[in-house]
Amino acid sequence: MEYFQEIQGGAAPRPVFPVPWSPGKQGRMLCCVPLKDLRSISVCWPLPSQTEHLFVKPDHYLGHVLGHEGDGSLHDVLNQKGWVDDLSAGPEYDFEKDR
Repeated sequence: MEYFQEIQGGAAPRPVFPVPWSPGKQGRMLCCVPLKDLRSISVCWPLPSQTEHLFVKPDHYLGHVLGHEGDGSLHDVLNQKGWVDDLSAGPEYDFEKDR
């Protein structure tokens, strides 16, 4: 493989990560028949509370870095390979609050 290779196994046990939100707040997967030929992927992960960084907004900064579409950006590289048509990034949910 050009970019990835096998990771050598060791004696360390595989870590177990708890699910950070209740079953009622977990995502859903929907399958449908597309009307257009599009390439799309959605990746989400929980972040710690950003309350103490209310006016700095590091989650928004990360969204701008990942979602930038200029030359040499993640979008540009993936688009040149024909892997994506569109890319968006940014904070969406606060998993700590009951909504």
